[in-house]
Amino acid sequence: MSSDSLIKARIYGVLSAGSYQMHKLLCLLDIELSERIDTAAVDVAERPRMLLNPHFVEQYCRRDEHLFLLVLHELYHVILGHTRLFPKLTVAHNIAFDAVINAMLCRQFPGQEFDGFLETQNAWDDFPSRLLRPPPSWRAANGQIIEKDFEGIPDNQQAVLRRLYGNEGNSVTYLEIFELLVSTLGNNGKGKGYILLGDHDPAGKEQAVLANAEVFGIVRRVVEGWPPPPFHIAGRDEGRSAQFYQLTAAERARKEFRIALEAFLRKAGVLGDGRANRRLKIVTDQIEMESVLPEWRDRRVPALTAAWGARPLLYRTTTPSRRPRREPVPVAHVYLDISGSMSAVLPVIAAALRKPHLEGACKVFVFSTVIDEVPPGRLLRAKVRNTFGTDINCVLKHVLDIPQRRRPRRIALVTDGYVGQADAAQVARLKAENIRVHVALAGSDWEKDFKPYAHAIVKLPAGN
Repeated sequence: MSSDSLIKARIYGVLSAGSYQMHKLLCLLDIELSERIDTAAVDVAERPRMLLNPHFVEQYCRRDEHLFLLVLHELYHVILGHTRLFPKLTVAHNIAFDAVINAMLCRQFPGQEFDGFLETQNAWDDFPSRLLRPPPSWRAANGQIIEKDFEGIPDNQQAVLRRLYGNEGNSVTYLEIFELLVSTLGNNGKGKGYILLGDHDPAGKEQAVLANAEVFGIVRRVVEGWPPPPFHIAGRDEGRSAQFYQLTAAERARKEFRIALEAFLRKAGVLGDGRANRRLKIVTDQIEMESVLPEWRDRRVPALTAAWGARPLLYRTTTPSRRPRREPVPVAHVYLDISGSMSAVLPVIAAALRKPHLEGACKVFVFSTVIDEVPPGRLLRAKVRNTFGTDINCVLKHVLDIPQRRRPRRIALVTDGYVGQADAAQVARLKAENIRVHVALAGSDWEKDFKPYAHAIVKLPAGN
């Protein structure tokens, strides 16, 4: 049996593989053993294939369940598009990505048969390696936090680990882990020995997969059939059933990011002196005047003549006057992408939108594969629906369904760019209704999905 067939047979032998459509996925990907990569990577340079390092597989994947986790880990890297989330990746970013994915996998597969894969690669006694594995007693305690595991661990590390593996796992973000790493280890994020899984090269194979629309589309459709993860930090997939989600705001943002975002919102009619939300209209007013010329429409004349015995000297009349006037138009709409891959920049964007939203300068709608409106003044308090996937068609349908008299002429769309293809019929209606779509790309430069209908596309600088 060839190495390709042997590896696939081992993966299919894992009971969980069936529910993750591994057979369908690996029919599309050849599997090759290659020493050119450290652990695993997906490559499309010649043909779609999954590359695995034979020495790593031999040392750390002696059980079929461990090999299954390695393949899933690399697929998560591709699906979540990690190398595109930040303009310049550091070691700290890569540790944060792996920490989240490893916690996702542990929560999805907590059983004892998966024990040892992450635990043997990374020691609990060292930092940051302890972020890349579950606590020592976690699996034996059926996924529960055991306090003795945290004895002697600094509070800031405990806080992140408890959110990765405790009951508050849904609220952790890449940014929080990244900030912990920087504050503890410095900007380089280097520490004692640890192992990162998957492809972490920003100019490497993952970028090629994301750029290959056919392969990436196939992977997305396969992932749509996966069971919903219990750890919602996902994104750039087809989404899951809606969960309640709450935005948080950063205390401060980088000056370059704040200026660029405000310039974009001003151009899209959200910020400014109010002129962008008003249209010029010529109105006709009736001005009252007095004149010595007789005016038969002056109803006072008979009464004044009877009272004074003579006609009045001055007559009142009205004359039309045309003048320009700015009248309010429908309030600008901001559609904010809250899928999982936006988690790193959402706090900064929320901080920038808080004031105009509170003042009524814009309406804010959040979208994943569903739309939800944020009530006025409650940007950081409202619980909104989030499927953690992304689909632009729900946004276009929402805009086009607004009655014409209340529909905005311009909308602002803030996203990382991975929103999928828009329905051709909705794009045609958008153009016919002359609705301008202004797009701000956060943490990405992926413009392809917007080319058919965007009026303007702006790339925002790094926000952290």
